Amino acid sequence: MNYKKASYFKRFIAFLIDWYASSLLASIPVIVMQSIQAKDLVILNRLDDLTLANAWIGGILALLIYTVYYCVIPYKARNNRMIGQTPGRQLMKIQLTTINGSTLTFKKLFIRDFVCVLLLQGYLTSSNIYIMSLIQMTANLYVVPYFQSFYYAVIAISLLMLLISKKKQTFHDLLSRTQMIEITQ
Repeated sequence: MNYKKASYFKRFIAFLIDWYASSLLASIPVIVMQSIQAKDLVILNRLDDLTLANAWIGGILALLIYTVYYCVIPYKARNNRMIGQTPGRQLMKIQLTTINGSTLTFKKLFIRDFVCVLLLQGYLTSSNIYIMSLIQMTANLYVVPYFQSFYYAVIAISLLMLLISKKKQTFHDLLSRTQMIEITQ
């Protein structure tokens, strides 16, 4: 295949755009649950102030929004957007593709962005804070330091892989067998 690998700069800017937009959208159900529980408009993006039932509702809805943003939107191409593009990638004119040129599937997007980024590299997403809060509230365990140490190690490995891999692939790209390329149109 003839393609140009996406630059680190474009990938980083696309990541920032998508991180901010997905975090903002995923916070909406948590803020709604805070407002319902307080019976007043509350702009508070925390699950640990909610009852366990409300925390689970808000957290699950936030994770669904995250999944739609990173897995459904890039899978369902519309208008000028191509498969493999989130809004940030579209703005930066980069696209996620498979290594072998096959069609990008929902499964690959889910493995890359939900399993690998959200769960394994969770500190890169604010939605992961919801997961930590739900585990902590449900199991009554203080797990944050353990998660943080794990995430820092995985992020360091991922950045190292990005710098040394021939195809500029991160940990989540290698596991999902995907890559970021420039759109040349």
